[in-house]
Amino acid sequence: MAVVAPSGPVSPERLAYGCARLRAAGLDVVTGEHVLARHGLFAGTDQERAADLTAAWCDERVRAVLCARGG
Repeated sequence: MAVVAPSGPVSPERLAYGCARLRAAGLDVVTGEHVLARHGLFAGTDQERAADLTAAWCDERVRAVLCARGG
């Protein structure tokens, strides 16, 4: 499972907590390279957010993509 932030930013604490819960449920979790980035009101630049989502979606090892928060 990949966790990305394609909209608003997520706090490091909440991301760590959520990933820990997913791992406790037996899931193998990876996060996007820019998941903790910030650019204004967003979780990184348009290019960073798109790159993370594209990388997760195209990675054959990833069976699910989860957004770190709604948006």
